[in-house]
Amino acid sequence: MDDKAVLTERKTKYLWSKVGLSIIAISLVLILGAIFLNCYVQKSSDKNRLETVAIGNEIVEALESYHVENGQYPESLDRLVSKYLNKLKQPLWGEDGWNYELHGPNSFVIRVGYRDWGKSYYPVMYYSSVQKEAGWIYDN
Repeated sequence: MDDKAVLTERKTKYLWSKVGLSIIAISLVLILGAIFLNCYVQKSSDKNRLETVAIGNEIVEALESYHVENGQYPESLDRLVSKYLNKLKQPLWGEDGWNYELHGPNSFVIRVGYRDWGKSYYPVMYYSSVQKEAGWIYDN
C-alpha cells in the first residue's frame, strides 16, 4: 500500500472513531436525561399524592364534624363548604376530582381515581368511614 492509501485509511478510521464516540456520548446523554426525568416525575407524583392525602384528611375531618353535629353524613361534599371547609380543594392526584358516596346516614366512601375513556371509574386511593383505622387505602 502506498503512503497516500495508508493516510486515507487512517483518516477514515479516525473519522469513524469520532462518529462512534459521538454516538456513544449522545446515547449516554439521552439515557441520563431519561433517568433524571423519571426521577423528577416520580417525585412530583409522590408530592401530589401526599398533598392529596392531606386535602382528603381535611375533608374527612369536616365530614366527621358534620356527622357529630347533624347525626348523619352530608349527601354531598358541597354541604361542607363555608361551615366546615373554606372551600372544597380538588385532589392533585387522580384526574376526576373527589368521588363521594354516602352509604346510609352513618357511613361513606371518598375516592380519587381515573376515568377510562370517560366511562369506567378506577379508584387509586380511597377512604372508608367503616375502615377508619386503615386510613387512606391505595388501590393499585
